[in-house]
Formats: sequence, C-alpha cells, structure tokens
Amino acid sequence: MPDDFTDKIATAFGKEAAKELLGFWGDITRIPAKELGEMFADQIKFYRLKNLLRITQKARTICQEHDIQADQIPIRFAVPFLEHASLEDNEYLQKKWANLLAASLIPGTPSNIRLYVDFLKTISPIEARILDYLYNGSITIAVGGKGKRPTSAPATHDAKDIKEYLGIDTTALVLSCDNLERLQLIKIYNNVPLSYIGKNGHLATAMMPKDAYSNITLTWLGVNFLEHCSGTPNQSSYSVGDF
Repeated sequence: MPDDFTDKIATAFGKEAAKELLGFWGDITRIPAKELGEMFADQIKFYRLKNLLRITQKARTICQEHDIQADQIPIRFAVPFLEHASLEDNEYLQKKWANLLAASLIPGTPSNIRLYVDFLKTISPIEARILDYLYNGSITIAVGGKGKRPTSAPATHDAKDIKEYLGIDTTALVLSCDNLERLQLIKIYNNVPLSYIGKNGHLATAMMPKDAYSNITLTWLGVNFLEHCSGTPNQSSYSVGDF
C-alpha cells in the first residue's frame, strides 16, 4: 500500500485506526495491499475516510458480538459500498451501513444484497426511521381454517401514528412515504381513492383526502432489506413462505 496514503490515514486517525480500517478491508476483499491502497485513493476522497472508518468499526463490533466469521465479499459489492457509504455522515444511517456490511460477510448471503446499497444511498434519516417503525412490528400471523397453514404478512400501520411517533409534519411524512413506495420498500393503501370519475364523466383527482395514507405496510422486499440493515444480521426473522 502506498506509504504516503497510509501515513495520511495514520496521521489523521492514529496508527491503530489505520490498521483496523485497512486490515479489515484487506481481509474481506482479498485484494493485495498495493491494489487496495490504490482503490481507496481512487474511489474515496481523503475527507470521506472518517465516515468509512466509523462504519467499519461498527461493522467489526457487530461481527464480534454475533460471532460472524467474515466471508470474502465480491468486488462488485465492495466498490459501490465504499463509494456511497463513505459519503454518509449521519450516525443513524451509518449504523445501517455497518449492519449491511456485516450481513454481507455471512456465508450464503443472497447476491441481491447489492441492491440494498442503492436503497441506503437513496433514503434519508427520516425515511430510515419510518422503515424501522414499520419493521419493529412488521409481521401479522393469520391462522387459517381447518387444514390450512398459518400465513404471515407485513402488518399495516396508520400514517397518523407514524407521524406522532416520529414527531414530523404531514408534508415530511407524505414525501418520505412516496419515495419509499417508489423504491418498492413500502405499500400504501388508501381507504378512499385519490382519483375518481366526476359528475361530468371525466377523471377527477381528490386533494389529499383525510383517509389517504391510512394503511402503510412494508413489502417483502422492504422486510428483507431491513433484515440486512437492522437488528441481528445473522438471524432472518421472517419468511415469505412457500407458494
């Protein structure tokens, strides 16, 4: 690894922190030291390394607490992760990035985990908190009739409860939920249609009816995303089940 780059990291963060950052990423990418140094220098501006160091330290702690034996991660995951995680300076979202990194090290982790980098780089801290609110009680178990197996489905939540719990205004909630639905992480069900046929036979649009956003639920994609970014990364709590 280039001495000047290593020296800059050691000067800024200390020798132990530099060893932790570079050693951890060397272990999980299996990239030779010189090439890894060049990748760091090329992909990440120096001022962003502080964010990456914090995320790396959190991920190492998670791995140690949950006895995760680090597996090698593919470069196609490592490069976009380094690029986007290093931009995140919000503490709440840094924890999400750390959980995602720890989850990616578990043998057998599905390859679609790369998609979750795109989600994390897109969502705001408020949107992350909305997702966590939905996730904390996300599954409803419905017991079927005789001869039928119990089924599970993401539970629904009222927007008013979310707004009060997070202490945000209606505009922030609506814009956040619209973005999360665009990403297909949540589904919004309205008690009344937002569009309807008017008296003249033309399509009319309601202006934010009071019952709009009355039922919000995680999609199964949203549940799986949060399983990899929240809680214990080596335990999958929920399953879609068999078709």
